[in-house]
Amino acid sequence: MHKLQGSAWRSLITLAVFFSATFAWCETPLSDPLFARGAGWQTTPVAASNGRDFLLVWIDARSGAEAIYATRVAADGSVLDPEGILVSAPDQRAFEPSVAWVGNSWIVAWSGDRCQFRRIAADGRPDGSAQAIFGGSCRSPRVAASGETAIIAAYEAYVGVQVATIENTWPAVRPLGKVLGGPFDVACSRSDCVLAWLSYPRKLMARRIGPR
Repeated sequence: MHKLQGSAWRSLITLAVFFSATFAWCETPLSDPLFARGAGWQTTPVAASNGRDFLLVWIDARSGAEAIYATRVAADGSVLDPEGILVSAPDQRAFEPSVAWVGNSWIVAWSGDRCQFRRIAADGRPDGSAQAIFGGSCRSPRVAASGETAIIAAYEAYVGVQVATIENTWPAVRPLGKVLGGPFDVACSRSDCVLAWLSYPRKLMARRIGPR
C-alpha cells in the first residue's frame, strides 16, 4: 500500500512538473511588470486607449467599500497616476466598470445603486460629477464610442437593454430606446455602432445604431 501511494505521488509530481513547464514554455513575456501603490484589494480591470495612452479602470476597496479607480498608462508602460484617480463617490459601492475614449476625454460607466458615468479628461482630471443614467435597477453598463459620441447600454430589470448616447458636450444624454433581451454588448466604428443581444428564447440579435 505504501509503495503504491509513493508511486502515485511520484506520478502526480511528474505530471505537475510537465504541465508547469509546458505552460511556462507557451508564455510570451510582454515586458517587465510595473507596480503602482494601492492599499486593499483590486478587481475587475478594464482598459481603453486614445490612440497613444491608456486608461485602466478597476474596482478598488482601499477605502473599505468598493469604488471605481483609474490610472493613465503611457505608451512606454509608465504609470502616470500611481495613487489612482477616484472616479466614483467613495461612500457608494460601485461595480461593473466600463470605459471608452470619446474624442478628447474618457467616459467611465459603472453600476451600483444605479448606473452612472463620469468623464476623465486626457490629463487625468475628473470632469464634473458622476451622472446617473437609466433607472434604479440598472446594471452591467457597457460604453463604446464613435468619434465624439459615446453609446451606453445597460440592462434594467423588467425593461430590457436600454441604450442612450452621450455627446461630447456636458451633460448631453439622449435616450435611443430599448430592446428585450438578456446578455448584450456594444461596439463602435468611426461612423456607427452595433448592439448585440440575446432575445428570448436564446436568439442572437443585432442592430445598427447611429451615434447621432
